Amino acid sequence: LFKRGDSPFWWASYTDVKGKRVRRSTETENRKEAEVMRAQWKLEVYNQKQWGIVPHPLFDDVLRRYVENREVFSSSQAAAAQHLYDDLAGTSSATTVATVRAVIKRHQREGRAPATINKILVMWSAAINEYNRDMGADIPNPVSGQKLPEPEGVVRWITHEEAALLIEATRVVPNSPVLEDAVQIALNTGMRRTEVLGLLVSEIDIVNRTFNPGRLHRPKKGEMRRTKSGKGRTIPMTDVTLAIVQKRLQFRARYCPESRFLLAREDGTRYLDLKHGFKRALKTAGITDFRWHDLRHTFASWLVQEGVTLQEVKELLGHSSIKQTEIYAHLAPEQLRLAITKLPTLCHDLVTLQHLPEKNEIRENFVNV
Repeated sequence: LFKRGDSPFWWASYTDVKGKRVRRSTETENRKEAEVMRAQWKLEVYNQKQWGIVPHPLFDDVLRRYVENREVFSSSQAAAAQHLYDDLAGTSSATTVATVRAVIKRHQREGRAPATINKILVMWSAAINEYNRDMGADIPNPVSGQKLPEPEGVVRWITHEEAALLIEATRVVPNSPVLEDAVQIALNTGMRRTEVLGLLVSEIDIVNRTFNPGRLHRPKKGEMRRTKSGKGRTIPMTDVTLAIVQKRLQFRARYCPESRFLLAREDGTRYLDLKHGFKRALKTAGITDFRWHDLRHTFASWLVQEGVTLQEVKELLGHSSIKQTEIYAHLAPEQLRLAITKLPTLCHDLVTLQHLPEKNEIRENFVNV
């Protein structure tokens, strides 16, 4: 191990299978962690040289396969993938907890938030798990349990009046023919952006008036998951969304009958993003500090304020845990007040009990009688 003047990390020097000298950064300032990583690299060389045991694939290959299996990447996912490539390109996919912690520390030093670092870790773990599943490999996954605690976020939502202004603004944004429909679907279903833009005709049940993202459509091998959790769910249609579906199906029948997507272009392809049009609509409507994902928060917030239970909201949003839905609990003060109204009867009973005679008093009364 040695230090370089242009780097704060320990560097390892060892000989590879072909006898070539390799000098490689351990990406850690902790000498013990660096020693563990150097020992791992030397062991891989020894096993391959002496026993013909081929080391695990480079992480580049694992990440590349994961990225290529995705139909669409959000900007945050693309950023996470780039960070992973910068962190681990040219290294073995079989890493240790020490490597994970070293990567975390580096991103912390560079000022990235816990949520951003966790997105990197989630993709790292998912890429390994998918490779193991599809390729029958056994790459160890040291990322499990390493996520950082995140501060509780603020739920940003808009009022019905603001939503009406936003919808009106979407109608005047140029070159965004599906923007209004996409915003309306998001506000009326709580579906994520990728779910709305990737909504398949096969996931729509007109007879029962339901959207079924991830439920009626069976993904092809290597196809991107239709929902974040990988599980399907059913969302009833409102009159507004039913009208949009009927309009879009008519458009599809006229221009692109072979397209799989509800919100398709005339050539049948899907829209990948509506970011620029959405920003222009927000500016026109005078709405600030608002993201597309906040349409989902708005849907949930409106439901909770109307007395819908958190369990029901959880099912509609497709949350895997009620804890995820509890961020909306503070929006139901009226329901809490109704719950508290049950206390007066209980308190009355307690007061009555307080005026009952003590045991000794009862005994004395009994003796006197």
